[in-house]
Amino acid sequence: IWIPLPGRDVRAGLWLLQVGRTPLLLLDTNIEENEAEDRPITSYLYVRGREMRLTQEVVLGVGGARILLELGISPDLHHLNEGHSAFSLIDRVASLVRLGLDFAEALQCVRERTVFTIHTPVPAGNERFDVAMFRRYLAPLFGDRTDLVDKTVALGRGVDGDPNVFDMTAYCLRLSRAANGVSQLHGRTANETWKGIASHGISTVTNGVHMPTWLGPEMQDLVDKNR
Repeated sequence: IWIPLPGRDVRAGLWLLQVGRTPLLLLDTNIEENEAEDRPITSYLYVRGREMRLTQEVVLGVGGARILLELGISPDLHHLNEGHSAFSLIDRVASLVRLGLDFAEALQCVRERTVFTIHTPVPAGNERFDVAMFRRYLAPLFGDRTDLVDKTVALGRGVDGDPNVFDMTAYCLRLSRAANGVSQLHGRTANETWKGIASHGISTVTNGVHMPTWLGPEMQDLVDKNR
């Protein structure tokens, strides 16, 4: 799938991993069609360089949204875990505008089919990017519609109101019909942190783990002996 970036396009290949009954789709930029400097985009998680980090999130979001279309998959509901895949929302809005909807209608269509999980209160899970850089990555999605770039940037204004920062979590909250935290305490913290950003509150879906694969056998034995 082709993904537009400032001044160039990147192509992402697709891997299918069957996890039990669940198909897991993985995007891969380490393919011959890409220039050498673009092949490592999907090779590292949480890189330190902000522009590479943003590039990764464009590949994840735009690539993820477009690969579903390419495969003929039309989900009734899109679930985003943290703001790293916010570009999937942006590209869905841009696609609907290209089909003839006005911006407000496109926003509402995307919002009605999106739910969002805030996974952590720490900054690494609630990323913010310099607006000037972010605009450059928005431009290829909206073509010459600088007005739509401006409107998208406005939807990413964080709780501090800083016009020079695009807040991924704030954008996702505004573009979702519902959101949740991952514990009762986190739900309270998230509602306080993001007060006034979205028209809906942030509910709670407590995280769960599969203990036999989460804990090593030695630790499981220790837990069992001390219940």
